[in-house]
Amino acid sequence: MNDDPIVYKKLEPILIACLEARIDTRDQIPPLLDRLRAACGEAICDDAMVIFHGGAVKEGFLVEAAFPVTHVVESGEVHTRTLEAAPALTSLHHGAHHSIRESVLKVYDYLGKHAWTTSLFRREIYWVLDLAIPRRTSPRCR
Repeated sequence: MNDDPIVYKKLEPILIACLEARIDTRDQIPPLLDRLRAACGEAICDDAMVIFHGGAVKEGFLVEAAFPVTHVVESGEVHTRTLEAAPALTSLHHGAHHSIRESVLKVYDYLGKHAWTTSLFRREIYWVLDLAIPRRTSPRCR
């Protein structure tokens, strides 16, 4: 499990191109991101994210694979929308995508300990961290 702090922040609205799908496991996320990356090309301006819509389906997950984009991308299954601003508890996960659940449970534990409630809406942003190239401090989307 990761030992990164849980930080409260307000996420700003952002234009995203997304692809909605029902998945059974997290292993189905990378192919969605690959399809989306191919459709969006040069419009992509920041890291991949996956938006989970909890409780939307009885089995598996209803997700939107998404990339922040500089302009509208509409192509078959890909649609563009503004992802609304939202208050958020944030934390980093280190490791493979299939073990993210451990980090998510840490955030839910934090919510419980502090008597906070949440919606069933969750964003996961997929950074690929290269220690030789520090993380940029501002998105390329602006």
